[in-house]
Amino acid sequence: LLLLLPIVGMAAGIWTKTIRLKPYLILFPALFAAFLIILALIARSTDWIVKSGMRYHLGSWLPLVLFIATGLYALYCFRKWLGLLALLWVIAGLVFQTTTVEEYLTERAYNFPLPPVQVISRMALQAEPKPIIIGYLYSARSYYHYFGQHDLTLKFIDELEAFEEYVRPHAITEPSIWIFYQTSKTDPTEAAQIEAVMHKLNYQPCETIETGIDTMVTQYLWDTLNCQPTQLAASYQTDVIDYQFYAAELDGAHSKLLFSDQWTATEIEAPQNYKMSYQLITSDWNNVAQLDLPLVHEGKSRLFSIDVSNVPAGAYRLMAILYDKDSGERQDWLNGAQDVSNMLTLTEIIIP
Repeated sequence: LLLLLPIVGMAAGIWTKTIRLKPYLILFPALFAAFLIILALIARSTDWIVKSGMRYHLGSWLPLVLFIATGLYALYCFRKWLGLLALLWVIAGLVFQTTTVEEYLTERAYNFPLPPVQVISRMALQAEPKPIIIGYLYSARSYYHYFGQHDLTLKFIDELEAFEEYVRPHAITEPSIWIFYQTSKTDPTEAAQIEAVMHKLNYQPCETIETGIDTMVTQYLWDTLNCQPTQLAASYQTDVIDYQFYAAELDGAHSKLLFSDQWTATEIEAPQNYKMSYQLITSDWNNVAQLDLPLVHEGKSRLFSIDVSNVPAGAYRLMAILYDKDSGERQDWLNGAQDVSNMLTLTEIIIP
């Protein structure tokens, strides 16, 4: 019914010649009528237009707003006191705001108290190394596009056991994992358990950022990184692989030797029958601890550990041997100074 007011005003303005009939005055209502017809046809034939999404179409209401303003101004010019009719629009807006607006803004209103995933995605995009992001105790809804368009991994998990099951295999190849949760929905005990799981999987918390509505984002990195970007220590080659070594260090309890590395095949097809032996060697060439692994996760940073809980205190060398798992034949390292050509010294380790 309020639309009748500017229509009457336009008619009164044209009749009293306070408004000159211009083509654009006809264009405004014509454009809006066309918009409504198109909107109605799309709404009837598709599910693209719903109540909760009407805010996306507000840009097309500009012609109507201009028409309403012109009509109300014409009423004001006809009789000054008719300008008070504009208050009816204010009253109607207040009533709409308190009684009806939630039907049209349901989804939008729901978003306000949630973690600002779009902000988190921008933070992750600037980070090095790129993290995978985990939302704890938070339903997924439809926010993957903030991350997928930048090839960032986002995962939502709602219980601690599932959280550990997801992180454990990623702990081998993901140097950085970010976890966000809302303090209002996460018990402090759960938050401590999350940190304990990450510590057990050889991550350390490097920075905690509060953003949005009580949302905490904790950035975890491998213990070997010491909260710094990945740094290449040395690069080596054999006839079958290029090998990069990053870092090695003891865990806090001195029971595990953590080390990170990466490899790529020198040929198009990765070697399937080779294994790498990582050995802790004394100064008189005794092997006190060892880990043998197949060549897995080509082209990715990897984190492994050797059990040194029973190794006596002292100085050792961490050495790498690449060998054929069927014949036992070792590959020579083509660069790097080493006493034995097929045993590569990666770094020196002191166990206190």
